[in-house]
Amino acid sequence: MSAQPHLLTELVQFAERGPRGLAELAERFLLEVPLQRAESLKRPAEAATPGSRSTTSFEHLDLLDLPRLRATGDGRVFFLSAGAVAGRGADCQVRLDVDSEALSKQHARFDVAGAAWSLTDLGSKNGTFVDRRQVRGKGSEPLSSFAVVQLGDVRLVFLEPEDLHAILAPVQPAAETTVRALRVELEGLGSRRFLVRYGSGHFLLIDPHGKERDRRKAEVFLPTQAHVLAGDGPYVIGRSRSCEITIKARMVSKQHARVVRQPGRSGWWLEELGSKFGTEVNGERLAAGRPIRLMEWDGFTLGQRAARGQFLDPRGLLEYLSEEAEGR
Repeated sequence: MSAQPHLLTELVQFAERGPRGLAELAERFLLEVPLQRAESLKRPAEAATPGSRSTTSFEHLDLLDLPRLRATGDGRVFFLSAGAVAGRGADCQVRLDVDSEALSKQHARFDVAGAAWSLTDLGSKNGTFVDRRQVRGKGSEPLSSFAVVQLGDVRLVFLEPEDLHAILAPVQPAAETTVRALRVELEGLGSRRFLVRYGSGHFLLIDPHGKERDRRKAEVFLPTQAHVLAGDGPYVIGRSRSCEITIKARMVSKQHARVVRQPGRSGWWLEELGSKFGTEVNGERLAAGRPIRLMEWDGFTLGQRAARGQFLDPRGLLEYLSEEAEGR
């Protein structure tokens, strides 16, 4: 398997055959997030000898907080197989930035046991991290879909074939994704490509655990589900699996509300469908059959706050995801 990366655009033809087409290329994938170089940091913890090829030690938190580069080209993807070693060395199966001062020659190894993938640090100078958790000593850290891996000043996203297919395939109206996946997609694609991909749609972010947070007196909005509103709809929201947007919360009715286009009117409208526990927009309860137009950043609740939601355009989503990343 080639140690060299492939461009995202080169993989589109394989994604047209579904996740299976991508699975024929590799078991798993690593999507690179282009970062500023570690040399941009003002104070390395330990300077390398001038002219040497040794790795420089940096503060871990400085590396984890390196910002993404702007105006980058096409995204790069590495093919991954069990036991692959990542680093800057010529013998690595995943050969990363050979000029990096923060990356070790053999930095980390991707292992698999059964269907479970994990990441092991190989004694690197600047550490190995999964979702900002450091892999300690000779231990390993499990890898799940969209896990963010950091090796020195190289940031990568661990993807299954289904995950990469979701990024490459055309956007499907009302299809469910996660806020985590959108955040990783934004980091991998960059804001410009992200806006091009989703520029014609709107988003519903859903927190299906609103009632549980109320019991804990937690007012924070922590959405996990995300749905793209594209085309004309309508999209029914409810507990039933037959709904275009399914929310598994007990006080949400089987067919609770729907998001629709109104003939001769612009925008998206939220309509209550006669649910038992009601629908509110910005604290105002909706009457059944009397839809209200959703405006950017409008918040809504279903079933006496059993679930909470927010309506965003692509730029609003970009702002939300960026603020969320800054507050992590």
